[in-house]
Amino acid sequence: MSVEARALSLRRLLHDSAAVRLLAADNAPVILALIAEYFPRGTRARPAAEVYELMVTDFEVLASEFSMPRTPQSYCNDWVKAGWLVRKSGKSSRGETLEPSEEALSALEAVERWETPVTTVTASRVESIGSALQRLARDTNEDISSRVASLEAERDRIDREIEKAHLGQFERLTAAETEERVQDVLNMAMAVPSDFARVRHELEALNHRLRRQLLDPEGYRGEVLEEIFSGVDHIAESDAGRSFRGFYSYLMDRERSAWLDQWIKQVLESEVGQELAPENRRHLRNLFRDMEETSFEVNQTMTGLARSLRNY
Repeated sequence: MSVEARALSLRRLLHDSAAVRLLAADNAPVILALIAEYFPRGTRARPAAEVYELMVTDFEVLASEFSMPRTPQSYCNDWVKAGWLVRKSGKSSRGETLEPSEEALSALEAVERWETPVTTVTASRVESIGSALQRLARDTNEDISSRVASLEAERDRIDREIEKAHLGQFERLTAAETEERVQDVLNMAMAVPSDFARVRHELEALNHRLRRQLLDPEGYRGEVLEEIFSGVDHIAESDAGRSFRGFYSYLMDRERSAWLDQWIKQVLESEVGQELAPENRRHLRNLFRDMEETSFEVNQTMTGLARSLRNY
């Protein structure tokens, strides 16, 4: 890509991106702080009335540093129009709900990275990249003998590690190295909330597009109807749906989940793990629990959209 093409592309992005507009907004610190505090699980919606009540209290605390003279409802209306919040009608028991948009979560993710920058190239990050490449090379290799040789080499390496462990010859991490590795794990998980929001946005956009096609007698109406009647789930079979289902099935597998919980418990209860920063301990403890709760909601959304499309 030439400098001119890149410059024009970036100019369009800066003009069209709600995330960039949020970062440039006068009240950006307040908006991002509210989103981070009110929606700690990323895409979990809250009743709008509850959000307004919280904002009234927080505006009083912020009054000495930030001028927020208008009502919470007025600000939220503007933030919905700007693409930073998403308003939904909700169920009768909860009424109208609010949740952060994909763009708002992306802006928050960027700010959190800048707030706690990674100042060094950590060994654990390089190791993670190397392990991922090794698995990718193995899983894309269709030559049976080569794949078997790779697995046997991995087995031999593990056998050597077991022998060393029996003799007490294994690496003992320092508190600093443990903190470094935990931070790498948390950094990798930081993008998940905005990923969830992106999936929900894509699924809802697909649902609207399919409904429009069903109303178009000259378009793809017949084809879409035939596929729906044949049992094709357009929502689940979309790119976003397939990607999310793979993530969801992996995350919700009971055996994998049990192992993940066990590994987190071992880290937190270890001598060096107890020296972790309190905030990192809390984030690590709740890491997959938060993912499971939010992914369950996304799965409910996907199932509900597929059902409503068939009913429609």
